[in-house]
This record gives sequence, structure tokens and C-alpha cells, in this order.
Amino acid sequence: MLGLVQTILNSAGLAAAIVSLPAYLPFGVPAQTRPSELGCEALAGGVTDHSGQYSCMRLPRSDPMFEQYILAYVDGVGLCNVVAVSPYIEDDARGSTTRHLFDRAARSMQKELGPPSESIDHSHTPLVAEDGHFREGVINQDRQVFDQWTGLSQRFSNLDSVSLTVSGDPDWGLAVYGIYRFSNNDACMREMEVVTGPDGE
Repeated sequence: MLGLVQTILNSAGLAAAIVSLPAYLPFGVPAQTRPSELGCEALAGGVTDHSGQYSCMRLPRSDPMFEQYILAYVDGVGLCNVVAVSPYIEDDARGSTTRHLFDRAARSMQKELGPPSESIDHSHTPLVAEDGHFREGVINQDRQVFDQWTGLSQRFSNLDSVSLTVSGDPDWGLAVYGIYRFSNNDACMREMEVVTGPDGE
């Protein structure tokens, strides 16, 4: 009998712990926020707060490292994720400025999320692994640089995972992206694709 009581108490304690997990608000944005509440504009135009992707120039707790925020939103569901985008940088071949910005952003994230689950700097060829070819490698998608935090649902009631990565464009240069996925991200994105197509438009 005592064993059964202890099991019930343990289960109740576990349930209470799960319920009491804090919510994580990337840049001060709750998952149920509508884009219109933040003054965001639909990337494809059209109806406000309709399923799709939205661009925001500022959020309640904007970070000066980033200049734009992209929200994936599904009507009746909420936000799938929040993507923070730094200014694109016409960087040198070594990606010096971008790499410094990536390191700053990673340190900032680690203060809130702890060490990343993965930290990857992978090159597809020996040439782009050299620092002097960093910019070229990222732009050509021959070099991948990212930190990833997974399993965050064990610490936060509404967050699945977070990524920090370097991206590149031949016309614009290099940028740092921070991607915050809410706990319903996968199902939410599938729902959005049904409405908007795979490009979110």
C-alpha cells in the first residue's frame, strides 16, 4: 500500500514538474501571438494574420545583432517558429566579421540555453575547409557552420529546439540566422504547407 501511495505521489510530482516548466519567449514573443500584434508584414502580401510567413523589423525584445525577424504563422494554431536574421555583410574571404558575430550570438544563446547539443563546422571539400575560403564555401553551400540546441521541451513548456547558423548569398554576402522552433513546429509547418505550399507563400 505504501509503495502504491509513493508511486502516486511521485507521478503527481512529475506531472506538477511538467506543468510548471517555464515558457520561453524568443525576443519576447509568445507562441500564440498574431503577426498583426507585432506590426509584421506578410512576405507574400495578402490578408493579415492569414497562414504564411511574416517579416518584422522589431519585436518586443529585439536584439541589436539582428535586423529582421521572420515569423511562420498558421491561422488558428499560432507561431511555428521565429527566425532572427542579422544584416548581410560583404565580408572578407575569411568571413571575419560574420564569424565574430556568430560567436557573439552563440555566447548570448548559451547564457539562456546552456552549451549547444551540437556544434558543427563541416566542409564538403578540403579547399573550403581552409579559413581563406570561408565566405566562398558558405555561399556555395559547401561549408556548414551551426550550433544546435535540442531536447529543449524538457526545460521549457513551449520550445522544441534552437539553431544558430551562418548563411550566404552571392549578391548580399554572409549573415547569421537564429532559428527558434516552438514545440508544435513540425505539425505547424505541415499545416502551413497545406495552405501556402512548401515555400510558405
